Amino acid sequence: MTDAREIRATLVASAAVLLTGTALHSVFGGWRWWGPVLVATAVGMLSGTVSRRVRLPLALQPLLGAAVLLVVCTARFASTEAFAGVVPTRASWAQLRQLYSYGLHDVTASTPPVHATQGAMLLATLGVGLVAIAVDLVAVSADRPSLAGIPLLALIVIPASAESDGIGIWSFLLAGLGYLALLASEMHARQLRWGRSLRGDPSGARLAEVAAGSTGWRISVVALGVALLVPLAIPGADHRPFRGGSGSGSSSTTVVNPLVQMSADLHDQRRTDLLTVHTDTPTYLRLTALEQFGANGFTLRQLTAGNDAKVSHGLPAPQTGSERIATMAVRERVNATGGLDERFLPVPQSPTEVNVDGDWRLAQPTGTIFSSRTTTRDKIWTVSAAVPAPSVAVLRAAGTPDAPSTPYGQDLDIDLTVPDGLPSVVEQTAHEWAAQAGATTSYDIAAAIQAQLTGPTFSYDLNPGIGPGLDGFRQFLQIRRGFCEQYASTMVAMLRTMGIPARVAVGFTTGTQQTDGSYLVTNQNAHAWPEVWFATAGWVRFEPTPLTDGTADVPSWAPAGGGGTDGQSNPDPTPTPSTSTSDGASTSASATPTAGASATDGGSTGSGGVALLVLLVLLVVAALLCVPTALVALRRGRRWRRAGSSGTAAAVVAWAQVIEDATDRGVAVPASASPRRTARAVLDRGTGPDGRRPRGLQRALAVLVAGVEQARYAPGEVETTSQELREAALVVRRALTARLSRRQRVLVLLAPTSFRTMVAAPVRFIRAGYQWSTAGASESAGP
Repeated sequence: MTDAREIRATLVASAAVLLTGTALHSVFGGWRWWGPVLVATAVGMLSGTVSRRVRLPLALQPLLGAAVLLVVCTARFASTEAFAGVVPTRASWAQLRQLYSYGLHDVTASTPPVHATQGAMLLATLGVGLVAIAVDLVAVSADRPSLAGIPLLALIVIPASAESDGIGIWSFLLAGLGYLALLASEMHARQLRWGRSLRGDPSGARLAEVAAGSTGWRISVVALGVALLVPLAIPGADHRPFRGGSGSGSSSTTVVNPLVQMSADLHDQRRTDLLTVHTDTPTYLRLTALEQFGANGFTLRQLTAGNDAKVSHGLPAPQTGSERIATMAVRERVNATGGLDERFLPVPQSPTEVNVDGDWRLAQPTGTIFSSRTTTRDKIWTVSAAVPAPSVAVLRAAGTPDAPSTPYGQDLDIDLTVPDGLPSVVEQTAHEWAAQAGATTSYDIAAAIQAQLTGPTFSYDLNPGIGPGLDGFRQFLQIRRGFCEQYASTMVAMLRTMGIPARVAVGFTTGTQQTDGSYLVTNQNAHAWPEVWFATAGWVRFEPTPLTDGTADVPSWAPAGGGGTDGQSNPDPTPTPSTSTSDGASTSASATPTAGASATDGGSTGSGGVALLVLLVLLVVAALLCVPTALVALRRGRRWRRAGSSGTAAAVVAWAQVIEDATDRGVAVPASASPRRTARAVLDRGTGPDGRRPRGLQRALAVLVAGVEQARYAPGEVETTSQELREAALVVRRALTARLSRRQRVLVLLAPTSFRTMVAAPVRFIRAGYQWSTAGASESAGP
């Protein structure tokens, strides 16, 4: 490949990756994801260019690209832990591993669009970077642009499977245009070789160049049109992959899991100011509650609210129990001119009045105020709330799990659900702790569980090393270390196994008091806590996480260590300024729609998490690289099986195999060449500089030529057996392979020309149809 052609191929491959990468717009909200896509594409293409310049073996080129990608990710996402800010270290590797787990959690547990958190951006950079490396390897280094569609397909399949409404028509068109550009460039190069003037006429060469370019793009446009229009002609075909968009045009507004907006700042190593709260009674600011409990932990149910649920129309009375309980009046003025850009409005529990600009609505089952049309950015709002402050006597009066004072309604079924697969140790431990405390009422059971979690045997740890899945609950109870997501979700899971309705609330602690009396809430104040339903009091907050920075608001009915009193007022702690994070890492997952899943997913995925991902990617890439050879081998095997023991059929199959082997190994075999002329070309290619030929090559060619000539002109007189013909074809293949360099052998193995012929068949069909249609149009338009 000449330098000019290599540059052209690299540019086309880069454009294909970038155009296909636009499909990620259906996964990530906003445009922050575009930067990592650009960087990752540049890494893949530049590392490939350097590899070719230093003549690195083809098999080692992906390793160089992966190493450069790791350095770039380290500099972008873990520079503070890296040597000189770019060289990976054990600490930076651990930080990348943790960010990866957060990002995987955000993407898999959220309904798109997923906001551009640091973890999600790391996933985008790694994914696009690996695809770019693979595309450059196949399209440029191996000079097989048509096969580059295999890695590009990942950038389409993953977003299409993640987004229920598909990737959108424009993303599909751009992705298709990128791949067709690769096909057109390959056709352009091939047709230039076919159409070059034999007499060296410049005008002839120029004419071939123009014809090649125009024909390639005509075929590309026709192919793209067929891909779009054919599904429309199929009755009942599902066109959702091309739909895109939210599709929300009804009188109600629906927002599903947009909590991860904060995570971009929460995963950041720097502290980010989010809110300034002016109040005389600081309390937790609540975003929403996570009620669905499944294999991935606790997730957010779909939030739906009609026009009558707008907060500007007033708020309904908060959900309460059967008894009249004491409440704490809270009045706050909240300024979100900091870094908070969220579709959920942070407010105290049980708001009674909210004044805020924009279309904000209340989803009453979870007490969530949300918007599908605006965010909190640069917003200022005031809120009044009647925060529950029940007495212990009222909570005990709610009865036992088996006999609540008021039977639970169907609306609480979701808060009692326990998924199959939850480790039995969760329920066993809950019963043991309740029995040790002599707890029988729902309140006493909740207090006993909280007392154990805040006791001396449990400790606070931002990096507990807990793996993903429901088994994370078992790991937490075994190592007894974790942060707020582990504590909150484990307590909720335990209560549900005991038959007590509970859910995970997500929001912020009170923040740090400033000199002017206001409270500053940062990303490090994000928090998760349990809410427990009592038939006499409604939803009541507990606090099992052992916070130590002064921002905790510990309820009087459930103090740390257990043993509530009959006092009815909520204590008003005096926060002290602190530079340490109270629950910094917890913010990363508590700000996600699965704070409960954070008990299993919020921490590190373990030392083998990233290694497992890398191994999986390498296995997938290896499998994809084996596809061409495997398909060619399957086709040959099918041919030989069909030939059976017939010498005539075997002679035809053997000669076809010789033609394919010769073409794959660079022997020019014109389609019009006779078998004897082809045999001479193969024999010349197999002859070394010293005039020596591989043993048996000439005899094998003689057997094959005689067999194919007899099959063509005297089918009944083929005397050579199928086995002899097959062995002769194998001798020819080995002789041709022996004359190749190591690099050429790898190319033949990974991308044989015969495979290109297989995949080019649909393109030839489209071109023939296009020529037929244009010829028909010309005739109809004639005089």
